[in-house]
Amino acid sequence: MFRVFSTASYAVQHLLPRVVKGMSSETPRNTWERLKCTKLVEKIRLLDGTEEKAPGSIRFVCISDTHNRTKDLAAKIPAGDVLIHAGDFTNVGEISDVIAFNDFLKELPHTHKVVIAGNHDLSFDLETYDSTYPRLGHGNLEQHRHAKQRLTNCIYLEESGVELFGIKIWGSPWTPWYYDWGFNVERGPQSLAKWNQIPIDTDVLITHGPPLGYGDLCEDGDR
Repeated sequence: MFRVFSTASYAVQHLLPRVVKGMSSETPRNTWERLKCTKLVEKIRLLDGTEEKAPGSIRFVCISDTHNRTKDLAAKIPAGDVLIHAGDFTNVGEISDVIAFNDFLKELPHTHKVVIAGNHDLSFDLETYDSTYPRLGHGNLEQHRHAKQRLTNCIYLEESGVELFGIKIWGSPWTPWYYDWGFNVERGPQSLAKWNQIPIDTDVLITHGPPLGYGDLCEDGDR
């Protein structure tokens, strides 16, 4: 049985803002300079997929940004209990590409497949799709508005969660604003409001963007 979370916990709504008091999501580079000395990161050894799974363990396999390039990919993905796809499974959210991705998921042997959208999966962001689809040449607007319903071979998360094997997983597609793509949010209070929805007892957090300080450094030095 799955337990689905659709609202933030009291602890996140009321305690987390106090933890980040004095820090600003508008200036991530400055915030990271203040935080980095206090953050301990445990390096993990990445598996190549050929190792035997330890008895009693749960194996997560994580992929992202496949952008329609799923042909012959199924055979290369390691086996596991939970497959996570962290968004951008299409280029611009066309319904035919969503259907193809769903067919690809069906081929995979993992017990559970958990998927979030990314900024390229435009038809999944219903709040902005009316303004973004005209420049993409998508036909059949109404069909694209129901793209999420085409993902029948996975658990789709969007500011929501699921519990698998006793592990609480939360998925959020939001990233800082970038040239009017999907699931964009302005830095600062708007961004913080999204992150404050994450339950404080989350075990696995799936986002389309990287965490502060790890894999987020841009060429211009910003994060």
